[in-house]
Amino acid sequence: MTSMMATPSSFDSPSIAPELPQHLAARMNIANDFRDRGITYWQKLVREGVPKDEARKIASAIAKFELFEKPPSQDQKQLISQFSAFICRAQLWRSDLLI
Repeated sequence: MTSMMATPSSFDSPSIAPELPQHLAARMNIANDFRDRGITYWQKLVREGVPKDEARKIASAIAKFELFEKPPSQDQKQLISQFSAFICRAQLWRSDLLI
């Protein structure tokens, strides 16, 4: 009986999947940047004492502001104002964040 198990040499062969188009690769990079920043910022905020749910919303707002120049929503602005001292201690304050 012939086995269809993969051999180490079959993993060395070039990928048969075509390379992603450049615009999709760029989108994936931006999505990865957003996710990575959001996680990092959330960790910094939680470490400074911001409750986890609020930290998630604030971290997302700051990452969107940095990557997409998207201003925070009214709810996010309220949280940013409420936790501004924590945001500063986490070194995440951005001068135009509440404008």
